[in-house]
Amino acid sequence: SGLLHLWQKTPHPSPSPAVFAVDQLSHQGWQAATQHPIKRLDLVAFDRHGSDSQPAWLVRPLTSIAVGAMTADKHEHQHHAAHQAGDIPDFRLFVAESGVELPDGVQQQAKNLARFYANLSTDQIGETQWVTRFSGEYGFINKRLPVLKVNTTQADGLRLYIEPSTGALAAQVTDWDAFEGTVFGYLHKWNMLPLPKLLRDAMLGLMAGLFGLVVLLGCSMAYFRLRHRQK
Repeated sequence: SGLLHLWQKTPHPSPSPAVFAVDQLSHQGWQAATQHPIKRLDLVAFDRHGSDSQPAWLVRPLTSIAVGAMTADKHEHQHHAAHQAGDIPDFRLFVAESGVELPDGVQQQAKNLARFYANLSTDQIGETQWVTRFSGEYGFINKRLPVLKVNTTQADGLRLYIEPSTGALAAQVTDWDAFEGTVFGYLHKWNMLPLPKLLRDAMLGLMAGLFGLVVLLGCSMAYFRLRHRQK
């Protein structure tokens, strides 16, 4: 299962850096994006009509801290940040040239990127869903939050996880990937045990130590037997 897990993991493609002309950025667009206090501001490429990419300001208002603040996930590694379950991040997208806000622009941007990454047509892209914590097929190993899950109509159940602020493909999962991940979790993480994660990890560490001790004892016995025969 471990070898299958390593073989199954493939590197994700990265988006090419977006290059825009200076005249595509305007003071009007900047004013629209920054008219209210903001937590984060990113300049992203938005494919509005499916052909010509244009710059847009991706804004996360400061007021979104109350409903979408990053918190440490108590059920995963403490050094990874996660949103509380049920939170929906507040993102807004403004055309950098005109300052016009794009309704559902963040979701549309994620769909456009999913089409690019998976080389799909528009009618092969399904609905989107916010993912704000690590769980299930999107675990802490993927590192990025929040992300938008973009479903497709592919026979293998392909879904892509897009990080809006960077345009990065955080993960792409098929039905087979999900099955392999479940098998890996049960065989290597002992997820079948109804125990707290800390206790389960302690048991895994103890078993790994015992296995190492058995190997060490076996090697020692083979070494002393060999020496005894040589005498």
